Amino acid sequence: MKKIITLATALFVCIAILNAEPESKVQTTFNAMFPNAGNVKWHQDKSGYLVSFTQSGSAVKIVYDSKGKFVQSLRYYSEKDLPTNILLAVKNKYKDQAIYGVTERTTADEVSYHIIVSNGSMPESIVAYTNGSVKKDTPVTDEDAE
Repeated sequence: MKKIITLATALFVCIAILNAEPESKVQTTFNAMFPNAGNVKWHQDKSGYLVSFTQSGSAVKIVYDSKGKFVQSLRYYSEKDLPTNILLAVKNKYKDQAIYGVTERTTADEVSYHIIVSNGSMPESIVAYTNGSVKKDTPVTDEDAE
């Protein structure tokens, strides 16, 4: 019987940790920065927090470390929301290709725009930077991770 109670208690603690709201400091900061966020969902693990939400029609994800410090954000949107200088740079370099999706990645050091373009055949992944440079996006391989 003691084993069952111990296992039930351990299970309850694990469920509580998995469903835990973030520390109040992280959540307070988030709520102040994004008062109009919708569909807010928090996830927590030993490395920190991930909050996903929608704002102004865009899906957004923000990663905080275990101390509540901003790590990165990802914002998903379409061509119409790209900054003008990025849109012009992409359209200049990929004249005959349509933009099918944008993932804006923001870190403490930079903002980059990971964009899917296609001329009707094979889609291509490119990355653009705030300085207007555009290049093919090179996927990370297993060899790169070693």
